[in-house]
Amino acid sequence: MDPQSSDKATKESPRDPSVRIVDTVPEFVLTKQKLGFPSLIALSFNICNSWAGVTSSMQIALLQGGPFALLYGFFVTTSLYLCIALSAAELISVYPTPGGQYHFSSILAPRKFTKSISYVCGFISVINWEIIGAAVTIIPCMQILALWQYYHPSFQAKPWHQFVIYEAFGLFVSLYNNLILPKALWTHNLGFILNLTIFVVVTVLLIVRPFNKAPDVFVWNTFINLTGWSDGVCFLTSLVTTCFGFTGLDACLHLTEDVSSPKRVVPRSIVLTVVIGFITTMPYIVVLLYGIVDMNATLAIQGYLPFEMYKMIWRSDAAAIAIITSSIFLTFFILNAIMQTSSRMTWAFACDNGIVFSRVFKRMHQNLAVPLQRSSPELGGPISLWSLILSFENSI
Repeated sequence: MDPQSSDKATKESPRDPSVRIVDTVPEFVLTKQKLGFPSLIALSFNICNSWAGVTSSMQIALLQGGPFALLYGFFVTTSLYLCIALSAAELISVYPTPGGQYHFSSILAPRKFTKSISYVCGFISVINWEIIGAAVTIIPCMQILALWQYYHPSFQAKPWHQFVIYEAFGLFVSLYNNLILPKALWTHNLGFILNLTIFVVVTVLLIVRPFNKAPDVFVWNTFINLTGWSDGVCFLTSLVTTCFGFTGLDACLHLTEDVSSPKRVVPRSIVLTVVIGFITTMPYIVVLLYGIVDMNATLAIQGYLPFEMYKMIWRSDAAAIAIITSSIFLTFFILNAIMQTSSRMTWAFACDNGIVFSRVFKRMHQNLAVPLQRSSPELGGPISLWSLILSFENSI
């Protein structure tokens, strides 16, 4: 063979998938306690938490499409995310690295754009997980303030109240995540059981409620457009609600160092997360819509929508309080799963020198086998600092 043609073939050959992308993994990380298959599924679904995620952002879909957009939009969203899950499962089965998407980009992108595409993808992924953590942490803040305002009607919540609860809740979860979770991985399983228990209780209570139910035409064929945009644009924007039910689907991709046999376990977990999400969320949406007998009153709710809506549907303040209280406890497990995942994502990016102070963020605590320094952006990062500024600005 001609040496020149041989050199050319070598240059154009694809990267060896057996080559480890992150080659700085300490030995004590590789030998630590691993997540099992059930725990990985539990962690992944705790993050997505599809039925609760749809509930927390339901007001968007009700205003932008109504029951039609919420019901059929979830079919559309599930189909799209199932395709994403299958693609991600195929890639992670070949390239099991904690960087996930940005490592896939570095391997599969054209060589000319490998570094730029990989860096942008990694940067977006890191920011994405910070935003997910902030979005989930703010939910118990709203729930706690809603309950406090219920028992103290004269109380007027200020933005700084939310900030203080946000930091306190985040600090508590961060301490548990770094100090206790590495030796108590059953936490994810417990959260998964609590998640499904709350789902079953809420769904059954919605089914057996003795009051009037919404007519079939309202649930299956009512489209509401209060946006001023065309119906098509309105429907597309309403998908924000149903997409929120699968936020963080890529969690399993970033935990390849935390599981045994990642090529086999991680792909199954990603796909099963979508399947479980559909099985739980679809019936929940249907029975919830049948419980909305006064759409105008629902759209006029000014407080925390899920709490006020549950009170209206069940006509029982005690039942609504019980569900919201249990949801606050559930958020503890959700945020633990998010922090574990985001820390691994940030650590992987730091190992490739993709962020500022990479030498700090890629350090692993030898006894805990976790990137301990990674918790600081969650509590004191740009999102948290900006929230602090706005809180005190609005309180003056």
